[in-house]
Amino acid sequence: MSSSRPLCSQQTQSSDHSSVPLSHFSQRKIRSALLNSSTPSSHSTFSQMYNNLGIHWASMIPAFLALACVPFPFVLYKYGPAIRTRCKYAAEVCFFTICILEAIS
Repeated sequence: MSSSRPLCSQQTQSSDHSSVPLSHFSQRKIRSALLNSSTPSSHSTFSQMYNNLGIHWASMIPAFLALACVPFPFVLYKYGPAIRTRCKYAAEVCFFTICILEAIS
């Protein structure tokens, strides 16, 4: 890499507007559209769940799901390096990381 430009620059030189960040208004509009489309479907699902299971057991289902996710960070912390060495893209990521660090310094 003989180029002096960093590999991952945040601003591009192209004339298209794909790199322009979304305005606050656009983000609010997207968030509103997502909430408006997801609320009715989740309402019917949760109302059926609470009607069928009752308030105590229906509230325990998200708690059990959260409890089942507790070991994941610890497992990934312990076995993460072994998992990353088996990944076929790990060498490529390591190469790009080294190139970026060399470009910064």
